[in-house]
Amino acid sequence: ASEDWEFSFYSVVEDVSDKMVRRHPHIFSDDDGINTVEDQIINWEKLKQLEREHSNTNKSNNLKNSRLPGLLLGKKWYQSEYPKINEQAELKENIAEVKKILGKLSPASSKTGKHINFLLMGEILYNMVKTSRCISVDPEAALKNAIKSRSERIA
Repeated sequence: ASEDWEFSFYSVVEDVSDKMVRRHPHIFSDDDGINTVEDQIINWEKLKQLEREHSNTNKSNNLKNSRLPGLLLGKKWYQSEYPKINEQAELKENIAEVKKILGKLSPASSKTGKHINFLLMGEILYNMVKTSRCISVDPEAALKNAIKSRSERIA
């Protein structure tokens, strides 16, 4: 299933985690208005009903309010919007796009310049998420591995 881009171990864990957070606001939220067990049961039933009503909507719409880290959110959104891709063509296009955007980055001291760099960096990261799919690499896991490797070299 992972090779066919249907699902992976990580996507299953993400989905279960999202569901736990969504269905248990009394645990994962600071101010949810749930004060009693009865409130919790009523809210639970409402949430399950909403999930049933919206289960056939476009998955990307459900990601808009996600609390997932950016790389995982980008990966899930891209996969939901583009379930089938031509890896070779996409890879070539993504690399060209990243090179083009990198050429636009520059040190910035003004508010406008910083904002432009912010937008450009978002585009670079999103294109790298797309690139990671083309080469069958989980971007979140790859970044964590790189950070771990660098920290071990310093220690």
